[in-house]
Amino acid sequence: MPRGKAKSDEEKLQDLDRVIAETEAKKASLDTKIKNLKAQKQAISNAQKQKKLEELQEIICKTGTTPDELLSLLKKKEKTAK
Repeated sequence: MPRGKAKSDEEKLQDLDRVIAETEAKKASLDTKIKNLKAQKQAISNAQKQKKLEELQEIICKTGTTPDELLSLLKKKEKTAK
């Protein structure tokens, strides 16, 4: 059964260059995708933190406690917990 013509070294090098270029293109695409996913994750995390801060602010307003008073209470609690 004939095997066909063996590739020359030049053809092998061209094939490898093509595979390298394709792989680098895939890597660049994946890097971009990862960057976008991380940005989405950060945006969700920021929104979550903002929501918690708004809830905390609402509770502070309802209790009539000033932020300084609350901070003082939390510091006292932290000292007694140690």
